[in-house]
Amino acid sequence: MKINELSDAQILDAIGVSEDSANFLGICKSAALNFIKGATALTEEEINSHEDLTIAYICTIGDMFENRSATVQGGKPNSTVEQIIALYRKNYL
Repeated sequence: MKINELSDAQILDAIGVSEDSANFLGICKSAALNFIKGATALTEEEINSHEDLTIAYICTIGDMFENRSATVQGGKPNSTVEQIIALYRKNYL
């Protein structure tokens, strides 16, 4: 199954989240797709031609749901947030 074929219900079921969180899902779907685009330099059409990227997409959304704050246990930066920011970082100091 390709990313563009997934329903919201399938994503929520895969990450173990109830329908009550569907509002946040839209934000996560867009961010996860943009994260994959930035990390791979593939177009959305190219991404949708690779079924294995669907797992990365779902896992990224799941991670975004699980780690909604900027820091996680022990005060460490959220790795997903750090990776997304790193894709666009221009100052490497």
